[in-house]
Amino acid sequence: MNKKNICTIDRQLISIYLDGELPSPWKEKMEVHLAECSECAEHLERYRRLSQCLHTTSAEESVVLRTVQDRVWQNVNRRVPKPVPLWRHRVLVPLPALAAAAAVLIVFSVVFVAQQMKEEASVQEQVNMALGGMPLNAESVIPVSDRNTMFQYLEGEDTADTVIIKLPENQNFSSYGEPTYIKAVDYSRRIKP
Repeated sequence: MNKKNICTIDRQLISIYLDGELPSPWKEKMEVHLAECSECAEHLERYRRLSQCLHTTSAEESVVLRTVQDRVWQNVNRRVPKPVPLWRHRVLVPLPALAAAAAVLIVFSVVFVAQQMKEEASVQEQVNMALGGMPLNAESVIPVSDRNTMFQYLEGEDTADTVIIKLPENQNFSSYGEPTYIKAVDYSRRIKP
């Protein structure tokens, strides 16, 4: 009983060698192996013939290949769905998910309103603390229509230590930081060294 030696060389290495892509020193080792192994030499010869057939196509074969290729691309283009604009997509939302989203929105709205009311109450408490615990009522509010009237009031002799200025509440007005009014006389004293 004679056991035949089984070659363990990967066929892909033979193809790489045929294409001239096998780097040295493996190229030289492959050449030595091909000289010794008839099975690998036979595979190399088959690859050579196949390569020659693929590279030498007649004009008729290339026309046939182009026709087949065009037909394949036409079939591919027919089967690829055209993109649907985003606004035409139907969105199906399950009723429980919609109800949960509405509940979350309501909870956040309630929390937001409660937070706003808490901040307003906090401001009112700060005003009361600034007034020494006295509640702010209509008698303690002095109406001032513009800045000049406010300055005249502040320069008067009967002004209190704490002055609260209520800013406009329309949508076009926004305040940043805390406003500070300084008399021109005080301001010029601060500038001088």
